[in-house]
Amino acid sequence: MTSPLLRAVRWLRVHPARLLLAPRVEVTRADADTVDLAVAGLVCGVCASRTQAALRALPGVEEACVDLDAGSARLRLAPGASLEAGALDRALARAVIAMPARRAIERAVRVWRGRGAVTTVAGGRRSR
Repeated sequence: MTSPLLRAVRWLRVHPARLLLAPRVEVTRADADTVDLAVAGLVCGVCASRTQAALRALPGVEEACVDLDAGSARLRLAPGASLEAGALDRALARAVIAMPARRAIERAVRVWRGRGAVTTVAGGRRSR
């Protein structure tokens, strides 16, 4: 049995590098009753929990499980149910805190990288 403190530490894990990406959902595999998703931009346990709740609330979804570390989710659909990509995007937009700020950060990073200041990172050093 896991202690409450250990569960809290696992739940509060943070992936700060993912702040550079605005959250996006992409279907990686779909069967008749299961859909696997790649969820880019999940930063912390709160993000994962809110995303899981938003995905569970979609019509036709019986179960949703979000893996923060892998940046993925698995949905189990009701028999005969289907999902549209727009519904997934809307669910994620409602779940993410400060989505406009995250999109602005992503745009700023793209512009900064596009200047050509940093082309590669090798051995922990930036080369120009």
